[in-house]
Amino acid sequence: MSLRDSTIASHHTLSDEVTVQRTPRLGVLRKDRSSNPKFNHSWYQGTYTVTFPDVCCRIVENVIVFNEYIAVHDAGAIVDHLTTFRGRADGTFHLEDATASSIRRDLDDFRSGADEPDVIEELTLIAHNEGGGTWGHWLVENLPRILLFKRLHPTGRIALPRAYTEPSNNFGLSLRFYGIEPESIIALDKHKSYRFRSAAFVDQVTHAGAAHPLIFYLLQSVADTIQVDLVSSRLFIDRATGRPSREIENLSEVAQCALDKGFVRGPLGSAPFEGQAAIWRRATHFVGVLGSDLTGIVFGKAGQEILSITPDFHGDNFFFDLAAAKGMVWHELLCGQRAAERTPRQDSSFLVDRNTFSSFLTNVLG
Repeated sequence: MSLRDSTIASHHTLSDEVTVQRTPRLGVLRKDRSSNPKFNHSWYQGTYTVTFPDVCCRIVENVIVFNEYIAVHDAGAIVDHLTTFRGRADGTFHLEDATASSIRRDLDDFRSGADEPDVIEELTLIAHNEGGGTWGHWLVENLPRILLFKRLHPTGRIALPRAYTEPSNNFGLSLRFYGIEPESIIALDKHKSYRFRSAAFVDQVTHAGAAHPLIFYLLQSVADTIQVDLVSSRLFIDRATGRPSREIENLSEVAQCALDKGFVRGPLGSAPFEGQAAIWRRATHFVGVLGSDLTGIVFGKAGQEILSITPDFHGDNFFFDLAAAKGMVWHELLCGQRAAERTPRQDSSFLVDRNTFSSFLTNVLG
């Protein structure tokens, strides 16, 4: 059930419908054993237009939350906060079938053995979702919605997994950086359920694979205040994942190519939050595999250069859009040789031809 189409929620408009034009700054586009037509996508052809629907804070009475993010009202399961509840270019919204099936299974399990839920009286934002543990989804989807909610309801609380109250991880560090104190967070236990007398949901701030202007406004507001000294302005970003996912099988020789051309190597995506944001403001060139490690683009500035190593079985254009919105130059090496096949396919590893990559870097750097 979407609250956009329901009468059970009151709402406050945070942003009216807005249409933006973005003109990507295209650099070197190269293929490495790939026949994928990605470079024919309309966004790669010049200026493109995205119309973002209004963004509202919607408040519903008596919502039960279990499994840290599944929200249920008497009228049905609420999907507006879910990562896979996505807006399309035609203005419609759709929940991915796999997520819908998972929610149905979890609901059946919950109803068959539910304990009495803990009751929360204060107005609380339901902010976590099935993508919330991924740094990219957190930084550009969940964190901006939290900041919007707190601007509207400064004394409101936020329901997040207990780990998000820890100051030792980047989720907690990013909350503190933007002034969200641990006392504002209701730490959810995955094995318990909660009844919120007044639950808030903020609409998605991404639409049709593009990032709402609000994201940049909210996240950039304090990023300029951080300073950092760099060993090199050229960075080769190692994947920062807790499990094997889209890794380069011959990473050592590919990374050495970059090191030979003046890049330094490190896991920027897992660096402490403040330093991570500062590096994205100061460096000039970023090489990395397409994915969450490039989310820091939101902190970047016009003229910086992104060199995306893209496995052609992962068709995400979201980071391309982030770079276009920031005025960055986008270079891309589209790679077509898979190595270890995995399910889902987008987690498969892949190979990068060393000579092709070296030539790609030479063309980018001049």
